[in-house]
Amino acid sequence: MASREYRERRMANKRSRKPSGKQVRTQPPRSCKRTQHRTLSTTPSEQEQRPTLDQLPENVLLRVMQHLDVDTLLSCRLVCRRLGVLSLHPGAWRRRTLSTIDVEGENTLTCAVLRLAPCLQHVTVVLPLGQSACRHLHTSTCAVAGLEVKDVAWTSHAAALATRLIQRQATIGRLKRVGVRFRESTVSEADAPVLLGALMSTPGLEELALNVRLSQPFELSSSMCGEFWLERGSSLRRLYMAVKGAEPFAQFLLRMHAATLEEVHFLGLYSLHVRMSISTLQLVAGLPRLRELTLHHDQPGLGFLAKCVSLRTLNIVVVEGEQYSAGAAERLRQTRQRLDVKIRRMGADVAL
Repeated sequence: MASREYRERRMANKRSRKPSGKQVRTQPPRSCKRTQHRTLSTTPSEQEQRPTLDQLPENVLLRVMQHLDVDTLLSCRLVCRRLGVLSLHPGAWRRRTLSTIDVEGENTLTCAVLRLAPCLQHVTVVLPLGQSACRHLHTSTCAVAGLEVKDVAWTSHAAALATRLIQRQATIGRLKRVGVRFRESTVSEADAPVLLGALMSTPGLEELALNVRLSQPFELSSSMCGEFWLERGSSLRRLYMAVKGAEPFAQFLLRMHAATLEEVHFLGLYSLHVRMSISTLQLVAGLPRLRELTLHHDQPGLGFLAKCVSLRTLNIVVVEGEQYSAGAAERLRQTRQRLDVKIRRMGADVAL
């Protein structure tokens, strides 16, 4: 009887020690050595110290976004709310450039940039605009620091289109550099006052490059000169100009920005090289901060430049196929010992 009770207690103890469910592994299999090593070597404190994307500061994320292409940067808006805000931050766009060349598949991206980007470093508008050109070009709120308008074929009212772009960016207030270069198009008599007036009225302009052909000589009225003189102060530092028939406009710029002009280049693209009058050269010689000057090799009145004590570099340009006489430049070099006179021979379609 005692042996029977002993056997029953022993069987009960065995049943109590038997697991009720499926056994769960607490460690990875022995064959997975890489996972086992990582699990054993990484403590919870080390996992907490690893930085995540949410823990990175905004300046680091903006620095990374500066190196992304435009398509990827715009796609960041769909990742999360924080990246969506940073993808439209001025710091991610301030150094980027944009060109409106009519290429199939590129206009959609151009429209997205002009519609969403807060600012850009430089925008190049190539005329004529195609049928699929961005409709936000003249209404964009994107603040541009540099704007260039040029043509690759004849465009009707090219000057009017350029004027609208310049006036739009001047209203936004970040425009510092403007270039208008027309190779095929001609500025009509009606469009010339509007275009040149927009350039004169742009506040804070530091660089201007104007290379156009006027259908008729342009004359500035005294009322127009007085209006712009009172409204705008001196800000222009670099002037690149080759406009036949608009010397009064050049003289007005030299007078208006005399206190800040440092470089003056009377040289243009596309074989459009102008020779200024002696009165214009006298204004140039009177600029107090002028450091560099570019002139055509047969420019009259080079002797007046001896009075410009701040001038350090004089570029004498000889276009391909023209004969050059170095008499006036050599006399000027002897008069001014610190003046560096450079003779540059250039092709007809190459600018300095």
